[in-house]
Amino acid sequence: MGSKWIDKFSVFSTDKSRTYTVSRTDDNVWGCNCPAWRYQRARLPNGECKHIGQLKRSMQAASMSANTASYAPLPL
Repeated sequence: MGSKWIDKFSVFSTDKSRTYTVSRTDDNVWGCNCPAWRYQRARLPNGECKHIGQLKRSMQAASMSANTASYAPLPL
């Protein structure tokens, strides 16, 4: 049985004229419906188009900011 797409995200094109769907499978493989990924993924760095990279960076930044607890010392 093959992998299942479990997450789907909408990502704007660079010029914001189009929206692409970036998806992730249950075994953490990413895909996109943009022409670059569909037809040239073997030539892309890590097999990922710029939309996948953009989403992964955005998710990483959101995760880092959520994990950064603000520290305020208690008065003595």
